[in-house]
Amino acid sequence: MNRQSIVRMFVYSIIQSDPETWYREPIPDSDPPARMARPDIKPVVTEKQSYLKVYPNPAKEYFALDYNIQDTYNELRIDIVDAIGKLVFSKKLIKQKTQELIDVQIYKPGLYFVNLVGDGRIIETQKLSIAK
Repeated sequence: MNRQSIVRMFVYSIIQSDPETWYREPIPDSDPPARMARPDIKPVVTEKQSYLKVYPNPAKEYFALDYNIQDTYNELRIDIVDAIGKLVFSKKLIKQKTQELIDVQIYKPGLYFVNLVGDGRIIETQKLSIAK
C-alpha cells in the first residue's frame, strides 16, 4: 500500500464513524452527494439591477445603448470616457427609458467606459471596446 491509499482509508474510516463529518474527494463532480451539503450554510446571492446595456461589443461603426431608469433624476446623461479618463462624448438624455445609437467611427480603437449619470452621480458603467 502506498501513502495515498493509507490516507484515503483513514479518511473513509473517519467518515463512517462520524456521520456529521463531510468530506469531498478532490475529483470534479457536477452533482455531489447530498451528504456533502451543509444545510446550515446558505449562499448569499445579490443581483445587481442593470440599467444600461451596450451592444454590439466590440463596436466598429456604431453601438446601441439601451437604458431603463426606475428612479427620477433632474439631469440624466450618457458619458463616454476613454481608457485614460478623458471625456470623449456626452449626451443629455430626456426620457427614462429608450435606445440610442451612437456613432463611434471617429474614435480610435481601444477600451472605453460608458457611464450612465444621474444628477452628477454615476448610476452604472459598462465597458465598450472599439475595433476597426
